[in-house]
This record gives sequence, structure tokens and C-alpha cells, in this order.
Amino acid sequence: MARAALHLFREQSTGRTDIEIAPAGVLLVIAFGDPYQVGIGDGAFTTAASGFVIGAQSRYGRSALAGTAEGVQVDISWSCAVAISGSELAALGDLAAALPDLAGGAELVDRLPETPTTDRARLVGDWLAERSRSHDGPSPVVERALTRIEDGANSVSRLAVELGCSRGYLHRAVRAATGQSPSTLIRIVRLHRLIGSRAIAGPQKSLARAAAQVGYADHAHLCHEARNSPAGRRLNCSGPGDVTTRPRVRNTASVNAHGPKRWPRQFRMESVMTTAIDILRGAQRVVVQDYPSKEIPDALTRAGLVVMIYGGPDEADVVASELVDGEVVCRRVGCRPDAADLLFIYRPLSEIDGILADARRMGVRTIWRQPNIEGEDRDAVAWRAGVEAAGLAYLDAPNIVELAQELGRTS
Repeated sequence: MARAALHLFREQSTGRTDIEIAPAGVLLVIAFGDPYQVGIGDGAFTTAASGFVIGAQSRYGRSALAGTAEGVQVDISWSCAVAISGSELAALGDLAAALPDLAGGAELVDRLPETPTTDRARLVGDWLAERSRSHDGPSPVVERALTRIEDGANSVSRLAVELGCSRGYLHRAVRAATGQSPSTLIRIVRLHRLIGSRAIAGPQKSLARAAAQVGYADHAHLCHEARNSPAGRRLNCSGPGDVTTRPRVRNTASVNAHGPKRWPRQFRMESVMTTAIDILRGAQRVVVQDYPSKEIPDALTRAGLVVMIYGGPDEADVVASELVDGEVVCRRVGCRPDAADLLFIYRPLSEIDGILADARRMGVRTIWRQPNIEGEDRDAVAWRAGVEAAGLAYLDAPNIVELAQELGRTS
């Protein structure tokens, strides 16, 4: 139980609905007194008369108390929660459930009010330990993956290599255990690490440097997670992204209905980093060689870039993507471009030699590859090695559509 923290609490209503960023773990509250109202995102509230449990979150949550309540709050890491809850944890993803709905919860709820205050934490701890003994623990891969994510692992691909499994297998295994993808869990931990470093409130530390240290790729990456998340839009602010319910034990990341307490409305980067959005901003001419969605060339065109699309294997299939009266239209040009700054590809590894030859012909500086949308990305390492061996920059993240949209807003 090294990764579970128990807190006694007594709380009185503040008359407002509280919103906070998602904890890097699972929240369990065993309470008696007046009921809580808890909800995830914009969904309906759940009435929790005796406490509640909130699983791994990808969205913000809300809580309100009309009166007073007391009891025990348990903050449980994901790696510990899968051992305690077993298969129940996946079903709790993005869900707030009344505690009696959890196996064995009704008995605990009945015993807590009768237990002296000084013994309540021990009562709950013993109950959690008994639950962990009642079923098999997680697979070694899931346990190690969650532990590494909690410790700051910042790349699903690199984590899969470290664990000796494919990216697709890791994605499926972690989602099956927690109800969330490993990338979602990484995002939550990354945001907490940034806030925990006091990079925002501490004037002595560069926000850009702190963001890079915890794994943000660039300014746009940080702003996207902080401002463009569901919570940021709901609160009409540029504050930290997804939030969830933690009504009793407050932390420095707490926010209320008027917006975040500590997150500034504007981000000012104090150092220049060579980033994905910098590369995109410096690429006046982009060639798109296949794509999974027309949203990609359309977004690049709307960002003000000169976009050429390989619509097929022949030169006659080459078209220019242009913005005309606010609409993206394609004009057939019938020949391959002589020059480009960036080549976007969605092609198999077997075609890498031809792609690199075409890139060298056009003087391309960066190849931006779109990984498979479904399934595992087995070829990422080989693609990066081949592209970088040719003296070109290689990118396969973050999402190029989101960056193009960010570039269009800031141009």
C-alpha cells in the first residue's frame, strides 16, 4: 500500500460546485452525513450519500455538498488501484459511482460511523488490503507500465520498447486495466509534474524550461493541453486542462467555477526551442503524400501554407490545395513540385527508399509521418532511423492538424 494515502476529513458546504484537475490516480471517499453530488464532465450528477469512487479520468469533474460530511478520503495510484479493484477499475473510467456500488462497499459504509475517529483510517486500510487479496493482481506488463507512467515516463512508444511489447499491446492492456489509454495517463501526470514544480507561480524558473523538463514538446503542446481541453473550454479560460473531483483534500491545482487559481491566461515562453510548431511555421511549402483524412491537407491549407497533394502514383494525380473564398479547393497541376520544405507521408515502410529520394530531390528538410490510426505502430523506430540517417528531421507527433490549427490562429 505504498502508493495509497489516507486522509481523515470533515467538510462543510461552501455553497458552490468545485472543479479540480484530474489526480494521477483514483479517488475513493467513504463518508457519512449529508450527500455529495458528483459528476464527470457535463454529465448528470450522481447522488452519493455514503461516499463515492472515481476511476481513472480523462475529463473534468464536479462536486457539491449541501450540508456537512466527514469520513476518510483515499488517494490511490493507478498501479495500486488495479491491485485493489481488479477488473472493476476499468469499468470506473470517467465515472463517478456511489460507494455501495463497489463490491464490499456497503459493509464499510455501515461500519465507518460507528468507528472511533482515530481508528477510521485503519478500518479503511484493512478493507483495501482485504480487497487486494481477493483477486489476482494485474499482469506484470500493466503493473510496470503504470509504475513507470507514475514515475514520469513520457512516451508510449519508448515505454513499449522498454517493456518489450508492441505499442498496440501496451495500449490495449492499459486501457483494459484502467479504462484509459496510456497516453491519457501520461498527459495527466505531465500536467501535475508541471504544476508541482511551481513553474507557473515561481518567477525564478522559466516556464519554457520547466515544460520541456516534464515532457511538453513545445509551446503549442502546453497551450493545447491547458487551454483546448474540455475543461478549458467549459471554464472559458486558458487554465489547466482536464479536471476532476477532489472535494476534501485540496491541492495547489484546485480551481473553482470562476477559473483556475494559479494558471495564467497567457503563456510567455522565455526561451526558444526547436519544436514541431516552429518547424511547421518555417515550412512555407508542404507536400502531402497520402493521408488518412482530408482534414490534414485542409488544415495545412487554412494555416496559410502552400500545399501540394500526391493524389495517386502518377504525376497527373498531383493537385494543389488552395483556399478560395473561405473554402479549400483542389486544382490539378499535373506535375510534381520541384521544391518543398516539409513532406507529410502516410505510407508503408516498404516505400521509404523512394520517399527519401523524392525528399532529397525537392530539398525537403523534415519528413512528418502519420502513424497508423488503428493498431500498433511497429515501424516507428525504423522510420526514424532511416529518415535521420538521410540527414533529415523526423516527426510523427504531435497531431499535425491541431498544430496547423494553432498556427492558423496565431498567424
